[in-house]
Amino acid sequence: MRILPILVALIALGASTAAGFWQLDRERQKEALGRAIRTAESAPPHDLGDARSHLPSLLWRHVILHGRYLPKDTVYLDNRVHQGRIGYHIVTPFELADHRLVLLIDRGWIPMGASRSELPVIETPSGVVGIEGRLAPMPGKTLELASIDPSQPVWLNLDLDRFRQGRNLEPAPYVIRQSAPAEPGFVREWPAPNVSTDKHRAYAMQWFAMAIVALVFLVMFIMRSARRAPDPTAVSNPPARRGNNEVQEHDPH
Repeated sequence: MRILPILVALIALGASTAAGFWQLDRERQKEALGRAIRTAESAPPHDLGDARSHLPSLLWRHVILHGRYLPKDTVYLDNRVHQGRIGYHIVTPFELADHRLVLLIDRGWIPMGASRSELPVIETPSGVVGIEGRLAPMPGKTLELASIDPSQPVWLNLDLDRFRQGRNLEPAPYVIRQSAPAEPGFVREWPAPNVSTDKHRAYAMQWFAMAIVALVFLVMFIMRSARRAPDPTAVSNPPARRGNNEVQEHDPH
C-alpha cells in the first residue's frame, strides 16, 4: 500500500477540519462582539474621568471627556477616502483634566488641500473643553512601503510606538470617535463595526465539505488497496507434470 496518498489525505482532513472549527469560533466571536456593541450603544453616556483601568469595559460606549487638546501632536492620517475624495483623518491627543490619562481623538475626515505638500489648516480649541464620542479600538493598519518619521505630522497608520518615540506621549490604546461638539470642515460618518457572521458560517461549511471529500478519498483508497493486495494465506498449487517414466496403458488390441 502506498503511504504518500494516505498522508496527503490525512493532512487535508486535519487541516480542513481545523479551519472549519476556526471559522465557527470566529462566528461566535463576531456574535459576542455584536451583542457587546448593542449593549454599549443602548447604555447612557459615561463620564470617563480617570478610568484607565476601566477602559476595556467601556469599549463602544458613548463617553464624555473634559480636558485639553495637545494640538502640536496632531496627526494627519493619510489616504482616507470619503465619497471618492482623498483626505485625512485628524487625530489629536487629548489630556484629561486630571493629567493622568491621554486619549487619541479622531476628530473626523477633512479633504486634502491643493497638494500633499500643503496640509489643510485645522483649528483646535484651546484650554479645558468638554467633548463626546464613542470609545473604539485602535484601527487596523495598512501596508507601509517606507519608514515614517514619528515627528512628522502625516502618518499612514495610527501607531502608539510613534507617539512614544517621536512625541514623548503614552496614550491609551483606544480611539475616541468624536461626535460633539461640531467643528466646521470635519466629516464624522463613522462606519459601523463589521459583526456579520454569514461569511464565517459559509467558509466553515466549505472547509467541512473539503474534510468530507478527503475522508471519502482516504476510505476508498484504503479499501481499494486492500482488495488489490495478494492474500498471504493463499497457497499456490502448480499443476502436476507428466514424467517420462510414467507408465502408460496400451490398448491390447
